[in-house]
Amino acid sequence: MASRGNVHQEYRPAKDSMAGQLYDLAAITVARQEQIRKPYELPDMDLLPADCLGNTSLAVILQNKTVTDLKMIFEALRISLPDKKRKADLMSHLVEHIPHQFQDFLNLANQDAVNFLAKFRQNSCSDQKFNQAEVCLIRYLQRRGVLFACQADSQRVFLMPGELRTQLSLLENTAYNDQIIRHTRICNLGRNLLTYTGLMLEKDFWPYLHDLMQNFDAGQIDKPVIPTSDKNFRSSAAQIRDVFNEYVQYAADTDSGILSDADAKPFFCCHLLSDPHHIYLEQKNRPEIDYPALTCRQLLAADSPDRRIIDNLVKYLDRNHMMPQIPARNLAEETCQYLRNDENYHICVQMMLNAYNLGQIDQINAFLDYANRSFFNEIHRWALKGHRPVDLVHLDPSMSGSAKVGRNDPCPCGSGKKYKKCCGAGI
Repeated sequence: MASRGNVHQEYRPAKDSMAGQLYDLAAITVARQEQIRKPYELPDMDLLPADCLGNTSLAVILQNKTVTDLKMIFEALRISLPDKKRKADLMSHLVEHIPHQFQDFLNLANQDAVNFLAKFRQNSCSDQKFNQAEVCLIRYLQRRGVLFACQADSQRVFLMPGELRTQLSLLENTAYNDQIIRHTRICNLGRNLLTYTGLMLEKDFWPYLHDLMQNFDAGQIDKPVIPTSDKNFRSSAAQIRDVFNEYVQYAADTDSGILSDADAKPFFCCHLLSDPHHIYLEQKNRPEIDYPALTCRQLLAADSPDRRIIDNLVKYLDRNHMMPQIPARNLAEETCQYLRNDENYHICVQMMLNAYNLGQIDQINAFLDYANRSFFNEIHRWALKGHRPVDLVHLDPSMSGSAKVGRNDPCPCGSGKKYKKCCGAGI
């Protein structure tokens, strides 16, 4: 995972605007979503010669790197360059600092990182054995001078210097394993919270995650967290911050960044969020809505929040339209992702109709009736801070008893738009 850095507002023309008529919005929508789903690839870095396999000391490996490479490691470790910037001076400083930095990483790692590092306790590893999450971790460790790529027998392998491999003996410590379990819980709760909400400013995220961990430690895994922004954040949450901040730097499923044109506000987001600034503005325009009150049990569940809705749509298509399950599921998950990202509702509908090839009008009407009732308005939306459109009427205390939102009434989500143009678009 690479930080998104400074995030600026993206131009998104309305479908019925003049600009919308000039652009193929469906193609733009697809391209935007495909971009964030591209698989991570290992960087094309200079490979060390095969003779490095015989001597994996850190000094010998660094000797084969250029001065530019060494300076990049300094930058990744966030340490100052020495006054003398000759290669020998740079190597000397890195040989001293890299083991200390690696120890700090081990003290903050989660279970996935530890399982990956265990592969290097005896020897090097081939890059053919790594999944996407491990690729992100490799990139992170390469930048920090922990792993180095080497060419051996027409195959790329990754080396860990011997001095660092000796530090992996910590993995056998029972107390350390208890610490890893807690770190993993912090990472899982934070990651899954962002799967619900899409994006959260740091000032909202840290108190929420801290309260989740407090509930878990107290055995109250079914107690919902009441969202709050605690500016005077408790120092007891320092460990939670350190663990999750480290996790975000190498995770494949979580991003961070800064909203450059919104008072430089730092945020965390799900990696599948395509336009953080747009979601931030949509959330900001709904001050009446708070983030959902979630429990540890909900966030530690294995399934995504919309898995049941997707499964039901796949079953409906299989039962009523003889649709093969694999393509039906692929498109349902893709459409779900579009809806979470607040993509144009009408484009999503048209894409589903085209893909499912529903030619007869009665089939189209039956499908739209089911989709509007049981799919489109049941998906958790990141623009709605993780709520479903169908839930929003219940969030407005004025909508009680037999009260009903009219299509031309203001949307209860607080966006200022008419209900038919906002959360009621699919109804």
